[in-house]
Amino acid sequence: MTLFAFYGTFASGQPGHGNLAGAEFVERTRTAPRYRLFRVDRRWPALVPSDDGVAIECELYECSEALLERLAALEPAGWNRSPVELEDGRLVDAFLGDAELAARGRDVSAYGSWAAFLAAHLPEPVVVVDYDPEWPRLFAELRERLLAALEGVCTTVEHVGSTAVPGLAAKPVVDMDAVVSKPEDVPVAVARLEQLGYEHVGDGDVPGRAAFHWPPAEHRHHLYVVVEGTDAHRRHLLFRDYLRTHPDEAQRYGELKRALSRRYRDDRPAYTDGKDEFVARVLAAAEREL
Repeated sequence: MTLFAFYGTFASGQPGHGNLAGAEFVERTRTAPRYRLFRVDRRWPALVPSDDGVAIECELYECSEALLERLAALEPAGWNRSPVELEDGRLVDAFLGDAELAARGRDVSAYGSWAAFLAAHLPEPVVVVDYDPEWPRLFAELRERLLAALEGVCTTVEHVGSTAVPGLAAKPVVDMDAVVSKPEDVPVAVARLEQLGYEHVGDGDVPGRAAFHWPPAEHRHHLYVVVEGTDAHRRHLLFRDYLRTHPDEAQRYGELKRALSRRYRDDRPAYTDGKDEFVARVLAAAEREL
């Protein structure tokens, strides 16, 4: 039997590496402060060696080599069996991520463990509802508040996403882009928004933007700070404007979202992935019309 460290699955029942039937739980511990924890492809944990690392919670199991070989065969490219140092100096094996995974992932090391990150981001059911004429009113209310807070930094606030398309079925969450003119303005905007109670949560898995959780006790909404003319900004506007001027495509998009929400009600990443082909096709068509 081999002592093996898992950081994405726990005896407490958190999801991760899958079925550990036959493995024996030994103890919960932490790594030495030489690693960073990343969320990759919106769902997978990756522990990556780092010179500015922190201690990450993990659990040790006694595993047969046959079990570890089966688990290794399930690991995607970029995760490899390697020694990991524990806080007490012991070396045990684990599936560690490489630099490429870190580059495309979101650093969630501040949570200290994958379980803590999941607990802070409990998945909500995917619910798609009929268009609500209150969405533009809510956007206008939020827009005025944001423009006042970001005066001198933000050039405009755009209503984006499905709630910005009249008649389109959507998840009942208003999406907004706060647009700044240059990258140097982004940290200024982030600091001001944090003073309003927004929580900066990285790029939300979309490079080129700053994503935020809405302030406590406020109506739920999604806010992004984007630099004018960047892909993150252009794609939002192209997609919105194309659907506004092509109602047949908007109807097809609404039908697709309803079908996906029924199929993937409790799997938000799968719901999002299911829209990728449609979104790519619409963006290509919008680019051709420019």
